[in-house]
Amino acid sequence: MDGAINLAISFRDRHAKLLAAGEKEFEIQQNVRILADKVQSEIVSSGDSLSDICSSCSAILETDLDFCPACGTKK
Repeated sequence: MDGAINLAISFRDRHAKLLAAGEKEFEIQQNVRILADKVQSEIVSSGDSLSDICSSCSAILETDLDFCPACGTKK
């Protein structure tokens, strides 16, 4: 427990230093590999539309969620 608390304090301090230095809090990176071919074949076999694909990571979106379960991008 003590180790977890020390780790959280260390993270908080480093995070505060980064914010004070003007660094971005988060950086979203694009996929390295292209998943479009796999997604296209899944769309054809399942009958989904292109609106059911995340524009950020090309993952298939769930209809009951307002964000991508793979990368967290909002619809």
